[in-house]
Amino acid sequence: MKGNELFIELVLRLKHFADAAVLWILIKERADVKEFKTSAVRMAYDQLPGTIDRNAAQRAFKSLQDRGLIRVRIHRKTATMVTVNREAVFDLLDSELEERLPGLSKHEFPFLEAWDTERALPQQKRQAASNPPSNAQINEVILSNLEQSSDYDDH
Repeated sequence: MKGNELFIELVLRLKHFADAAVLWILIKERADVKEFKTSAVRMAYDQLPGTIDRNAAQRAFKSLQDRGLIRVRIHRKTATMVTVNREAVFDLLDSELEERLPGLSKHEFPFLEAWDTERALPQQKRQAASNPPSNAQINEVILSNLEQSSDYDDH
């Protein structure tokens, strides 16, 4: 299993994005092997920037602790020492999920093909396609072409 697959599994089982994201970071940082020093601020702004805020990180710590998935120890009010309960996470991951759920389904559909095509286009072509020329730019090209053709006719 790869990291992205683990994250999908955690989101589907926990049914909460912030809880899954925080647990994924803790597992990635090997908190299942040794205690990991972090804080809600560090989790929100350094490890999951633009994804969750510090209050959501704090709630995720509490939620994961209430579920028995992590153990939290506050050290001198400056850091949160976290240990992942590896066996509890294994039990969570062993629960059955329907294969037709988003993230697990292997079903192909037209939108995915269009997205693959879009992603394959070079960046400049995508920008050009999303920013069509203005009327002034079109008129400028037309006038330029007319001038070139009239120059050619004069010779």
